[in-house]
Amino acid sequence: MPLVLSGFGPVGQAFAETVLEQDCGLRIAAVRGHTAEVFPAPGSVVPERSSWMPLRPIGETLALAGAGILVQALPSSVEAHAHALEEASAALRSGVDVVTATKSHILSSWRDLERAAAEGKSRIRISAATGAALPTADLARVALRGMGCAVVRACPNGTSTFVLDQLCKALAAAQQGLRLRAVAGAHPWTGRWRSLCSWKPWRQPSRCSQSPAPKRQSSSAAPKPGTSRCRAAVPAREEPLWPC
Repeated sequence: MPLVLSGFGPVGQAFAETVLEQDCGLRIAAVRGHTAEVFPAPGSVVPERSSWMPLRPIGETLALAGAGILVQALPSSVEAHAHALEEASAALRSGVDVVTATKSHILSSWRDLERAAAEGKSRIRISAATGAALPTADLARVALRGMGCAVVRACPNGTSTFVLDQLCKALAAAQQGLRLRAVAGAHPWTGRWRSLCSWKPWRQPSRCSQSPAPKRQSSSAAPKPGTSRCRAAVPAREEPLWPC
């Protein structure tokens, strides 16, 4: 199956090497860069960029290569967004299947890509761009149609998870540093704060002198919720007016 590879950065180069190393029934018929393209000989490596020719419109490249698949390995950047969307839409409308590792146009123009695929009776696969390269999204779209799924739960992608893990580690280190410097206790919102709340200066000012004297009640009667009496203790769960 001849295919056109769009994007020849680290991801595209790794894909090209994998296709050459494995007997998977695929052949890279053309490689498109930012401003140039090349048509490698069958079974050969991709030539150096100095021998590439100027970039043609995507439709001409697909026709010259006789491609049945467009593989996108373009960066998910603002600059490459319009280019990725144009390529994918044109390929799908012409009946060429699209396999993309580019996220930007999937997020912004998924409905447009679906309409283009329906018009050209072609398919788009996005596992390389979603779900940490697992076939979760494509499997759900193709194999679970009509299953009546009401809720989808997901987790951040690998990049976001790494960032969150690093933030958690930094936060834990910062908290430990605060404890070592006695700035914060081991459990700042529990016992120590409650003991401070019971200290008189931490209580809110009493307004008993400005309000009429409360009616005498029996000792067994509990104050109603929301009322205040001069001698009523501050609830243990009340927090101080400012952090220590």
